[in-house]
Amino acid sequence: MEIMKIRTHIGNDGILKVELPAEFANQELEIVIVFQPVTEKSSLSKFVGILSDSEAGELQQVIKDEFE
Repeated sequence: MEIMKIRTHIGNDGILKVELPAEFANQELEIVIVFQPVTEKSSLSKFVGILSDSEAGELQQVIKDEFE
């Protein structure tokens, strides 16, 4: 399982384009998207930043267990 964090702008068409590394070409993938609107007061990066290494590991394990 790989985790990628990006920050992007979604235009009026509502389309999100995600480019993955070439190593994933020609494969079937299960993709989980977690999104949080970015505001000055809160952002997903601030939430992730307050997690300890063990909590971040636990979150990664929960995601992995749920979607495998």
